[in-house]
Amino acid sequence: MLFVLGNRSHIGISVLQTRNPLWVRLSDGSIRNSYTVKVRNMEARPRSVEIRIDGVNGVVWDEDGNRATASRAVRLDVPADKVAKAQLFVAAAAAGPQHGDLTFTVRALDREGESAVDDSYFERPEGAK
Repeated sequence: MLFVLGNRSHIGISVLQTRNPLWVRLSDGSIRNSYTVKVRNMEARPRSVEIRIDGVNGVVWDEDGNRATASRAVRLDVPADKVAKAQLFVAAAAAGPQHGDLTFTVRALDREGESAVDDSYFERPEGAK
């Protein structure tokens, strides 16, 4: 039991897609979905993490950021033994499947470099071109 406790991950991620509205068409024609992301830090020290998206050819940014500087990842600081919550936005081209798989990966930016993954979906309007 001590081995299992000593080797468990000390970081976690939970992603929930914001459903109202499900998607938004941006001025350039791309589609934006929003997500509530919770990152759990199970260390007795604060940690900086990077949240990366995979699954769509798009960009991500947080509620404080600017879409013009968006990239495939955002950085978040998580206090010791706490859960940090962030509203993230993902934008991708309108052309593509109506319902696509999306993966959020959180990686600690310290020497341990622990990571965790949660899956979600990227939604587009039916027949989007």
